Amino acid sequence: QLKNAIKITKKEGIETLISFIIGFEFENEKDIENTKKLIMELDPDYISINILVPRIGSDIREEIKSDERERLDNSEELIAG
Repeated sequence: QLKNAIKITKKEGIETLISFIIGFEFENEKDIENTKKLIMELDPDYISINILVPRIGSDIREEIKSDERERLDNSEELIAG
């Protein structure tokens, strides 16, 4: 559906922007390479690639904290302090 939507949009002369989030714990280098290949195939006018930084209170952040993984940053201390 994404490929078709981009194709139709470009055909109609509308600029395209695609946005991706990378950095999920289940991703590996091959997944990121596949994302890069997809971006090249879609050939958008604009690209936004973002690295996952779970927001305080989000399910993903709470899951990471519950697994006692390394802290992502010190934003909780900055907000509390």
